[in-house]
Amino acid sequence: MIRHTACFANDVQSLVRVFWTTSAFYALMALIGCSAPVSDQTMVRDTLPNLDYNRAVAALNRVNSIAKLPARIAVDPTDRPAAWSWADGTVCVSRGFVDRISDDELTAVVAHELGHLCMARDGASTGVRFGFRGDGSASVEHQADEVGVRLLKACGLSSDSLIRALLVVRDYSQTTPTVKSALDLRINLLCEDD
Repeated sequence: MIRHTACFANDVQSLVRVFWTTSAFYALMALIGCSAPVSDQTMVRDTLPNLDYNRAVAALNRVNSIAKLPARIAVDPTDRPAAWSWADGTVCVSRGFVDRISDDELTAVVAHELGHLCMARDGASTGVRFGFRGDGSASVEHQADEVGVRLLKACGLSSDSLIRALLVVRDYSQTTPTVKSALDLRINLLCEDD
């Protein structure tokens, strides 16, 4: 694994922080062969309250004790509720999501993203955003929900935690009507599966 400091000199860290929230930054990182700069969590700890990061780590540890994937967590400094995963095993949750949800709901979000990583490992999917932009097809998102719910149940949690997290994204003021409809479908499927 390439450490953050190996990819970027200390004098350009502030420039990197500017690009931290953009997908283009991650695409550039992939093109030059570096993993996202979260392996030592330097940027996350420099820019965010440790509580957000510590809660995210606890959620990953809780659910990954079952999944046992080579995963790591990052907290993105944006306010909108979002989460996504990358093929390198990075699960990223926005600060806006962490601040709006309980620890069980955060665990559910991470479980959903680990669902994508499990499917990617098995050749079924690549990491996509957690319902905010609607990049993933409904079936891929539902499959990740199903894997996530199995992980949650193994941790002693119900699918209600994931449903509540999806409601946070659905009810966010900038969520589009199309994404709201897709989230309602996922919520209904989760309610039927329970």
